[in-house]
Amino acid sequence: MLFSLLNVVEGEDISSALDKAEVRLPYAELKKLWEASQATIKPVEPIAPPAGALLAARYSLDISSGSLIMSVEFKAESFAGKWEKIPLMGADIAVASVEPEDTRVVIENDYLCLMAKESGSVTVTVRFNEQPLPQTEDMPFVRLITAHGAVGSLQIKGIPDTRLLKIKNGQLLKRSEGVASIALPAKGGELCLYLTDASLEKKAEPPPPIHSSEWTLQNEVLAYEGDGEICYRIKTHAMALNGSALNMTMLLPANARSIKLDGADDLSDWKMSRNKDGQSEVHLQWTTRDIMERSFRLSYAMQKLPLDTEWELKAPTFMSDDKTKSFFMFPLASGVEIKADNLQSPVPLSKLSKWVAEENSGTEFGTIIGGSMVKIQTRLLPRMETAVAIITKSQYSTHLVSDGSVLTEASLEIEHDTGIRWSFSLPEKSELLKCSVDGSSVQPIARDKGIMEIPLSNNSEKKGRSQVAFSYTAAKGKLQEIEGQVTLELPQTALFISELLWSVEVPETYEISATEGNTTTSGHKGAASPNTVSLIKKLCRDERPQTQLFYRKRGLE
Repeated sequence: MLFSLLNVVEGEDISSALDKAEVRLPYAELKKLWEASQATIKPVEPIAPPAGALLAARYSLDISSGSLIMSVEFKAESFAGKWEKIPLMGADIAVASVEPEDTRVVIENDYLCLMAKESGSVTVTVRFNEQPLPQTEDMPFVRLITAHGAVGSLQIKGIPDTRLLKIKNGQLLKRSEGVASIALPAKGGELCLYLTDASLEKKAEPPPPIHSSEWTLQNEVLAYEGDGEICYRIKTHAMALNGSALNMTMLLPANARSIKLDGADDLSDWKMSRNKDGQSEVHLQWTTRDIMERSFRLSYAMQKLPLDTEWELKAPTFMSDDKTKSFFMFPLASGVEIKADNLQSPVPLSKLSKWVAEENSGTEFGTIIGGSMVKIQTRLLPRMETAVAIITKSQYSTHLVSDGSVLTEASLEIEHDTGIRWSFSLPEKSELLKCSVDGSSVQPIARDKGIMEIPLSNNSEKKGRSQVAFSYTAAKGKLQEIEGQVTLELPQTALFISELLWSVEVPETYEISATEGNTTTSGHKGAASPNTVSLIKKLCRDERPQTQLFYRKRGLE
């Protein structure tokens, strides 16, 4: 880039000097500047004018001569300023003339269209060829396909007094002095007009008087035990034997509560009241008469005392109970014996109505067919007691020293579903040294006769298992120098023990020659030397494991 500035004449202002300055650029640099400036300029897209539209259509029909004479005045507007087609109406009827005469009207897609060239509104009157009226009443004398337009009207003149005008859906059009008018829909569409004999017009007859009805009921009753109550879910089918089938009153149990009614088609109103006998009445009223079969859903609850062994299941009914039939269903609870007349049990859920599965999760049900009330006797069956806990792992290790002192360490795993208090008793003249549950030190509760008690909680993290460890000491008297015997015992507990492992160790200068008692040698190969023996006892409960240990000096033959 080259830049030159004329010398500034002494005393000349710098701004006037810059007016005479020159900047010289190579062509390549100038081209880049030009292309960059053109890239930032976005072309302005012209807004397209809207399409031409039909603004109004006024149809005029005259049938006074016995033929159809029709003309239509259309008002349309073009906005584009160029040739475009504006739909006017369906092209089912031949055109006789168009005013103004120079107006161009064409047919496209079965529509009569106006060819508009210039912007602005235009009014066109189209007259159609005369058409004979049909000889039969089931044929329309005119069929029109109207186009979209904000304003649309149709006027029919010359309607004889002996004829009536109706449209396709059978609606009769009102007329005054032989003239009838119709407002056309703005969205357009098909319109068919018929002529019919005026003698066929009938005045609306008053509806017949309303008569009360006799009803019968068929109930599907699902009853199940809730929180201190029996819950009822009922699907009722009511059938009218006569009358207008508009009103019905049925009775509910006097102590029914939380009453709800739904799923009743055509129901206009329902309400509750009590009659003079204290019974709950449900009054139902429907909108449409002469529908002789009605269905609806009903729910309520009735109190149940905790010690009740008899259920009275009650369904909706009438004053005359012989007009009610009910199918009672109730889920069968495990451990509950049910007795009733005509009882069918067990019935799988698949054999019952589908709506029962929506209301209850039971899989087997008892069913009874009866009137408005049935009685069932319930009895809670006794259950076999199971062990509150068992000892799944029981390991003891006993160390005997020369002066007769004994140290025994225990590790147990107790499985229990609920929190319990585990009790055990140490051998006589024993002293507890330490005790822990799941690694935490505890102090057992002292009971009578040397029984100790340890609380075990039901912690979900432990999955119903507690690890108990304890140790105790006792004195058995000094060991004999050459040979002798000693009796050793373990704690006693009422819990079931599936397997007890017991390791007994005497001083190294002795060896164990034999054992007797309610434990046996396990043949465990883990014994370190002849001075150690592994004992086992399986399947014991409330029994004190013990062994009589025979020992002798090592090295004697």
